[in-house]
Amino acid sequence: MTTASALPRRLLFDTDQLPPSERFSIYCEELMRPRAYWDVENWSKGDVRFVVERHDLGSVELCASQMTPSVYRRGAREISATPQDGVTLFLLHRGTLAASQIGMESEVGSSSGIILDHREPVHARSEEHTSEL
Repeated sequence: MTTASALPRRLLFDTDQLPPSERFSIYCEELMRPRAYWDVENWSKGDVRFVVERHDLGSVELCASQMTPSVYRRGAREISATPQDGVTLFLLHRGTLAASQIGMESEVGSSSGIILDHREPVHARSEEHTSEL
């Protein structure tokens, strides 16, 4: 397992280079579960594509991503595995993201954003191809 301190300052993860049948499972097992601490469910009815560019800026991580429609969850298991408290600020360039956390539901679209707390369970879903920062 790679520790956060051993990760490069810039990481580019692109499923386009992978066989289509392996894209989703590799995205989940190599990036989302061990690094981002999210459980992911594929909602795509077609080709699966995930591109994530991550920049380590010290105590802040900046990620730009393009995602296939998916459901993202953080429950007790993912929260307990997260090494530190924090928040995720999603700023959408394209697409929509619906999220539910601490009894509040929000849906955001292009040119808007949402903040999610890493210490609380969350359920989020993108229903179309999204591009976010």
